[in-house]
Amino acid sequence: SIFIPALTLFVYYSMLDPFVTTLTGVKTAMCGGNQNFVWSMDKRRITHLAPTFGGGWEIEEDSIKTDAIVEGETIGYGLAINNTRFGVWVSDVTVLSDLEIATMNDLIENENPSCEDLGNREPLLNYLRYLLGNESIQSCADAAPYCGSFTKMPEFAVDGGIGWSARMLCSETCGCRNPGGELINVQGCPYSDGQCKMSAVYQEYKGGGVCLEKNASTLRSFAPWKEWINSIRSYGTETSKLLGGKQEALILAQAMEDN
Repeated sequence: SIFIPALTLFVYYSMLDPFVTTLTGVKTAMCGGNQNFVWSMDKRRITHLAPTFGGGWEIEEDSIKTDAIVEGETIGYGLAINNTRFGVWVSDVTVLSDLEIATMNDLIENENPSCEDLGNREPLLNYLRYLLGNESIQSCADAAPYCGSFTKMPEFAVDGGIGWSARMLCSETCGCRNPGGELINVQGCPYSDGQCKMSAVYQEYKGGGVCLEKNASTLRSFAPWKEWINSIRSYGTETSKLLGGKQEALILAQAMEDN
């Protein structure tokens, strides 16, 4: 009978074929693209990726980690590794293992031994925008207003890590190279092992400094001294209960201003 073949064709084209097409689309959306890499987020909240075979992760909405992993899935499918905007790619999985166990200070120092501005170029420029919560930032010059913000580490408390991230990614702009400059909040500067302090620029600033005792009136007109007072006073007036020694900071700021 022709009825059975006809019914079979009808069922296939009306039900099975659309269903298979839908499943294929779901597979492509969920499992398509490059799967041959693994990722890791270090203690600085920067995502590193390495080529390999792997998978398994949970999407975090509005997270730059998610952006980096989704971007990684397009490597070899229209995007080259050296053109990534969110993921920091390394050569081998063993490098990710080393990054996982590295201390925060080692990560900062090893990535920026010369106290340079890392946030002027992608992908770290996008991390600068993300960590500071400002997508309009075009370079470290735009991050300068955040250099003095107070961060309580290691939990990135008080300001959400804004000040620490600015100094970590924009070390030159935030004054890490100048030990006698106007910015005295150095948390996030790559100072752990002293490589930055031994750099030519740092040593030039240090060698150019003249140790002379100034009277009170001279100090009051000395720009770095005034900024130090303002910074210490700002710490003392912070509303966060997570910061200690605020009363002492106010006393110190007043003493520096008066004497």
